[in-house]
Amino acid sequence: LAALASLAAAQSVVIHAPAPQSTFSPGDKMVVDIERVNNLILSTDVSIAIGLQSCADDATEGNCSGDGTDSQIGRILTFGPYAPGSVPGTLGFAQNYTVTVPADFPKGDAALSVAHFFLLGS
Repeated sequence: LAALASLAAAQSVVIHAPAPQSTFSPGDKMVVDIERVNNLILSTDVSIAIGLQSCADDATEGNCSGDGTDSQIGRILTFGPYAPGSVPGTLGFAQNYTVTVPADFPKGDAALSVAHFFLLGS
C-alpha cells in the first residue's frame, strides 16, 4: 500500500495510529489505536469495526477522497467489543487492535476506517 488515510465513520472516535500516509504491504500487521475523548454525553461503548478500503478505483486516485471512502468501511479487518481504557495524562480513552493487511489487497493508496457503535443515554 503506497499510503494510508485514516477516517472515522463515527464522530465519537478517531484513529490515532497508524499515522496518515503510513506504508504497509499485504500480509503486514499493524496496530490500530482507536481513541475516544471523554465527553459529558452519557453513552456506553458497544463495539467497533475496522476496515480497509482500496482507493485504486478512485476517480481522484492517489488521495482516497472520492466517493466511497467516506461512506464505506471497505474490507473488514476486525470487529468486536470496544472497551477503551483511560490514557494517562489525557482526558481520553483508547484501545489497540492488531490487524493484518489481507494478502490479496491491491497495491496503491487505501483508507483505514472505523465504525463505532454505542448506546446513547445509557
